[in-house]
Amino acid sequence: MCPVGVRTVDKLTYCFRRYFNYLWLGFPMSLFPKAVAALTELLQCPNAGELLARPDLSHYLRRAIEFMQCNNQNELEIKGHNLVYLHVNYNTFRMAFWALSNLLETPAAMEAMQRELDELLETRYNPDTNTASIDAVDLDSLKVLGMLQHN
Repeated sequence: MCPVGVRTVDKLTYCFRRYFNYLWLGFPMSLFPKAVAALTELLQCPNAGELLARPDLSHYLRRAIEFMQCNNQNELEIKGHNLVYLHVNYNTFRMAFWALSNLLETPAAMEAMQRELDELLETRYNPDTNTASIDAVDLDSLKVLGMLQHN
């Protein structure tokens, strides 16, 4: 179990997230003593075995931990991955929630998004495989989606 309370973990996570991108880019950790202190505390919470014992663990994290264990990655590497996953999803979930909320509250925007996606998928549809393949260039070309991403 985690040695600190939920509010403390939230504060530590917030502190670490503020500096994460700098650390990810390779800036020396010595420049960010508050982030290092937060990271030191965050690495105390739960180990791979404790996470895997949880019935509410996400499918992704369960598979990722099992994969890392099968590839002889150590506990620190697994905890590092979990912190990166937490950091990335923090921003992704907020943006996704905001975008979905705006789409659901604005029928004209929802219709425009649906029309734009339908038009793209029609041009990429392969009836032999019953699939449509799109890539990042396709997504970047979508004007309505672009408005949601950049607001």
